[in-house]
Amino acid sequence: LPVTAEQWSLFTFNTFYLADDLQLEFGLRYTDYEKTREATVNFDSLPYLPTDGIPDFVIDGLVDRILAELPINGIDEENQESSEDAWTGSLTLRWDWTDDTSLYANYNRGYRPSGISIVPSPDIEFLPNGVDDLLYNDETSDAFEVGFKSNPLDGRARLDGALYYQT
Repeated sequence: LPVTAEQWSLFTFNTFYLADDLQLEFGLRYTDYEKTREATVNFDSLPYLPTDGIPDFVIDGLVDRILAELPINGIDEENQESSEDAWTGSLTLRWDWTDDTSLYANYNRGYRPSGISIVPSPDIEFLPNGVDDLLYNDETSDAFEVGFKSNPLDGRARLDGALYYQT
């Protein structure tokens, strides 16, 4: 499947020290996505068909029937190109509760551009909705996390814990 994908991004990540024991971390990304994809099923021969003893007119007739159905365009023209952009990022508030333990709360936003899942096969035409059954929409994901990081036993161990929720 020929697929051409280009993307570019701008990204920044900053830490603001609000107090000696309190930090605010802020990350932001802008991404531009461009995709071109094509899935065409073509045919040029029957190399896997044993032709010994089969008359040429039978083989030629079979090839003509196959060629009459091809090429099959697996991705219609309106879905061959896509252009999307997205803003994603993170925000974390971190508090150094003690010298050995910090607490934090975090928010992240993620993004996956839309696309098409395709197996280059003539069976595409037999899907109930054709190529539309292979399309997927873009997805945005929001994640929330609260947790702690610690170094107990005078720094000889590491103990971390977190609660996480994603939509």
